[in-house]
Amino acid sequence: MKLEEIIKSDELYFIDIETVNSTGICQIGITKWSKKENRLSIVFNEIINPEVPSSEINIYAVRVHSISEYTWTSAKPYPYFHERIKNLLDGKIVFQWGGNDVGIIYKNIRRYNLSEIKTTSLKSWNYQFKGVKLIDAAKNLGISFTGAHRAQSDSFITGLVFVMDLLNYEITNIDHKIIDSFNTQAKARRVGVEKFNPKNMKINGEGDEICLTGFTTQEKMKFGELLAKKGYRVRSSVTSGLRFLVTPSGSYSRSPGKEAEARRVGAEVVEMKSLLTNLT
Repeated sequence: MKLEEIIKSDELYFIDIETVNSTGICQIGITKWSKKENRLSIVFNEIINPEVPSSEINIYAVRVHSISEYTWTSAKPYPYFHERIKNLLDGKIVFQWGGNDVGIIYKNIRRYNLSEIKTTSLKSWNYQFKGVKLIDAAKNLGISFTGAHRAQSDSFITGLVFVMDLLNYEITNIDHKIIDSFNTQAKARRVGVEKFNPKNMKINGEGDEICLTGFTTQEKMKFGELLAKKGYRVRSSVTSGLRFLVTPSGSYSRSPGKEAEARRVGAEVVEMKSLLTNLT
C-alpha cells in the first residue's frame, strides 16, 4: 500500500507484542490513531498467559519485559482476548515498528484454531525510519522516551513517531503526560528489579522464615507485607532457618538454583496460592 493512501485513512492502529519465545505472548499493546479526533489513544493493554512449557521460556526476555511468573500465570491466555483484538484490527491498517508482531498473532490464531483476522500489516521503519530503533526515532523527533520493551509504551510511541513525522501531528500535553508515566515506570523497573529488601516493608513478622522468588519487586512487597501480618518473617534470600520458599506456581520454575538451595536447608517449596489458601 502506498504512503499517500495510508495517510488518508480515518484510523490507523499501532501494535507491539512481547513474547516469552517465538510463539507465546506475554503482553499486547495496541494504540489507535483517529484522524477525526486528531489524537492517539491506547485501546488495548493486557498481560497474556503464554501457555508454553517453562523449558521454552526465554527468562532473560521476560525479565526485560518486567513481567513476573505470578503475573502471567494469573492472566488469561490469548483466546480469551481474541474477539476483542479481532474487533479492533479486522480489516484495518496495522503498523508494527519492525519484527513480527502481527505474525505472532497469526501464529496464535493457528495454534488455538481461532477465527482469522485480516489486516493490512506494515512495518513503520519501512516509512522514513529504515532500520532505526524506535527509541532513536523518538529521540530524533524530540521525544524523551527512555522506557522500552513494554507493549503499551512501545505501541504508543510507534504511533506517536509515525503521526508526528508523516502526518505533521503536534505533540500535546496529554501525550507528554503519557510518555512521562512510561518513563517513570521504566525508572522504577530499572532501580527495583530483583532488589527487594524486607527492611523496606512496613512490618515484618517473628515466626517461620519465608522467602519469595519469581515475583517482581512490587509483588514481593505486596505479598511480603501480607504474609508478615500473618506472623511470617520475610527474608530476601535462602537462610539456614528458612521454612518456606514461596513461588508463583508449580508450572514455571524461575529459580531452580534457589529452589535446590531451599531444599538443602530443609525448607518446603510452596506455591503462593496454596500458602494463601491455608492462611484463610
